[in-house]
Amino acid sequence: MQQIVVMQFGVSCLRNATTFQKITEVLQKYQESNLVLVVSALPGIVDLLDDCADKADACTSYVQDLILIRRQHLELIEEILEEPYKTNTQNFLDDKFTQLEDILEDIEEYGVSDSKLDIVLSFGEIISGYIMNQFLLSKQIESEYLLGDKFLITDSKYNNALPIMNVTVRKIRTLLLPLLKLDQLPVVTGFIGRNREGHLTTLGVGGTEFTASLIAYCLKDEQNEIKVILWKDVNGILTADPRIVPSARTIKQISYAEAKEIAIGTEFIHPKCIRPIQNRGIPLEIRNINDITGSNYTTIQKDSINSDKIIGITYQEEVTMVSAISESTVEIPGVLAKIFDLMGQNNINITMVSQGASEINTTFVVDAVDGDIAKELLSESEFFKEWFDIRVADVSMISVVGEGINNPKNLEKMFNAFHTSNIKTLALSQASDGLNITVLVKKEDLSKALQTLHHEFELDKLES
Repeated sequence: MQQIVVMQFGVSCLRNATTFQKITEVLQKYQESNLVLVVSALPGIVDLLDDCADKADACTSYVQDLILIRRQHLELIEEILEEPYKTNTQNFLDDKFTQLEDILEDIEEYGVSDSKLDIVLSFGEIISGYIMNQFLLSKQIESEYLLGDKFLITDSKYNNALPIMNVTVRKIRTLLLPLLKLDQLPVVTGFIGRNREGHLTTLGVGGTEFTASLIAYCLKDEQNEIKVILWKDVNGILTADPRIVPSARTIKQISYAEAKEIAIGTEFIHPKCIRPIQNRGIPLEIRNINDITGSNYTTIQKDSINSDKIIGITYQEEVTMVSAISESTVEIPGVLAKIFDLMGQNNINITMVSQGASEINTTFVVDAVDGDIAKELLSESEFFKEWFDIRVADVSMISVVGEGINNPKNLEKMFNAFHTSNIKTLALSQASDGLNITVLVKKEDLSKALQTLHHEFELDKLES
């Protein structure tokens, strides 16, 4: 049976000659498998490209950003490539910068749009993918550079597109399987697709990891074994943020369901990456590029080895709690529906909801940048300004994750920890699948709350 490994290399793997050398060591370790490489943009490049689009739209100078983007790529090219690959890549970079400058001038003249922004953001992966391909060729590794828009066909929701699976499956299998049979190594740009009309799209946050999961889904059949490896600079998913909880340790194995819950609030994997592999029972590993042969990594698969336990704690440090409190103290039906409709119309994402049975008091959470807008929308709404007092507060959100969250003893531990540490719970909400309970606390209580919960649930002793 054929073994296929789809590998995604994150930004931390694309910094310099040292990290690129690590990539060659990874390829050597997995040389017996058929490999597909999915490449992110270089560190910080997507943010700089986004800044360029903003400045072009505002008709302010983005020249310094372009200088920084070019310099970072040229320095890497100089560091890792030799002739003729160096000149090939420099010429490619020049050509792409001409295209980038053209689209920025168009934005400056006519304004930005979601489709134009996607074109600008795509240059990060387009350039890094080419650099990776030339690097591998310089190491006598037969590789083929493939743009994601050649096979990843999506809807037209620019900046956050989703794949049209039946077309994408056919295109991925048609393009990649012949290369694998010829022992060619596909080097694929993550994050990038195109819609049915041929316009470039991007997959949004987590788009490169999502690309790797989608490729694995499309290649999986009865003729092969397949898995996904995300290479980072961390030892997998940890029980908590080690910057706040030094005793945090790697979660060795978790279920797909747990992974989707614990991904929220982490930077290691986006929840949408889980769905494709879950549907085909494909394992996913999160490994450390600095510890290639080590055993300290996370595997995400069907079953957890920590059933009936709390496995980890995630958080978002800065969110806004919005409360709609009825001044009439009578039941007013449909409050949530009206809130969701109003927020949805204005592209504001709600990440948590807590509501009393009577709908007199409804609390929900939005990103901190959307807090003032959410308050303004509600305060100016005919329905809410008449019947409700709108209050907002900047808070932190903590999620306790694990199959054991429904165990009364664990709930008791959680609230006992808050009580003994004098931490006030501002609101809470529990997921319907019983894998997550989320609480809001004051921002100044965040560190203490995380440390207290980690100690209370003995996560430094989690089974591995």
